[in-house]
Amino acid sequence: MMSEGFNIRSIYVQLEEIFTKAHVYVETWRNYQALWDIEQKKEDVYEKLGEEIDKWNQLLNEIN
Repeated sequence: MMSEGFNIRSIYVQLEEIFTKAHVYVETWRNYQALWDIEQKKEDVYEKLGEEIDKWNQLLNEIN
């Protein structure tokens, strides 16, 4: 038996709040993950091109 104070709507509201907070947390984490991925890619580019100006110019010309 359910107590008189039991309110199914309040349970749904609380669950919705928890899901919303979880969603916000995951989206924040994804943004930081994207920054981490960019940093890794940047390091890969630096490793491949080194300090050779000609290679950097070639890359920039290919992008434009």
